[in-house]
Amino acid sequence: MINKFRLIVLSSLTVSLIFPLLVLAQDECKKMSQETCEVLERTNRERDQRGRPPLSFNKQCQALAMAHAKDMAVNRYLSHTSPRFGPFKKRVKRFKVPGVTGENVAYGSHLPPAGVLENWMKSPGHRKNILQEKFRSMGVGYAINGSLTYYVQCFSSAP
Repeated sequence: MINKFRLIVLSSLTVSLIFPLLVLAQDECKKMSQETCEVLERTNRERDQRGRPPLSFNKQCQALAMAHAKDMAVNRYLSHTSPRFGPFKKRVKRFKVPGVTGENVAYGSHLPPAGVLENWMKSPGHRKNILQEKFRSMGVGYAINGSLTYYVQCFSSAP
């Protein structure tokens, strides 16, 4: 009888901790594609598992990330510096992204959102951006060219 009670308490505690994150993600995901939404959700799960607050949707970051993902896909490169639009800091100014900012980029052959998050979490620099406590919001870019899938995460300290 004691074991059943502990299981019920643990189960309701788990639901209460995860439910606010799911509600946030569903609201935020209305503004995103399925792939970009999944990256936001998985990013917030990684943050939640380590006691970090969830990131909200940032429309300026989203615009920057989408533009950069499309640019990389069309021109087939992977870099924080666009041959057409310049380095990340210049793009931050162009898209008027507020606060302290950061960026993750990735690409791969038919790379799903779960795969990109797994790879970013294995990389110290990318992981640091994902778990950075000062970041409060993000946008996600996603583009495909042939078999290559491109992802961009833009982070901001602004809510």
